[in-house]
Amino acid sequence: MSSVSANNISGKVVVITGGSSGLGETTARHLASLGASVVLGARRIDKLEAIAADIRTAGGNVAVQATDVTSQDEVKALVNLAQEHFGKVDVVILPSNSGHWFKRSFGLQRPLG
Repeated sequence: MSSVSANNISGKVVVITGGSSGLGETTARHLASLGASVVLGARRIDKLEAIAADIRTAGGNVAVQATDVTSQDEVKALVNLAQEHFGKVDVVILPSNSGHWFKRSFGLQRPLG
């Protein structure tokens, strides 16, 4: 990855659901290594805490919260955690089946993705 690409994500705050395994975990680790602050949500808090410890050990910034993506309130709480912990939210990565209500809930006018 070029330094230009790394500079585009450095300092950004990224909320990721499904962050305890698979693509969510891999994405979180990668973005944190490029300087993004990541906020991870998933049902398995023990896995999230282990991933967060790894990210912190590597010098990254991370916050985690148990989150069930089928609950709008829990996803909103995850976004609020990002705002409280890091002061902003630049990017939200959600499973495709939750994006439609997320857009309406947060008053977004343009399509996600």
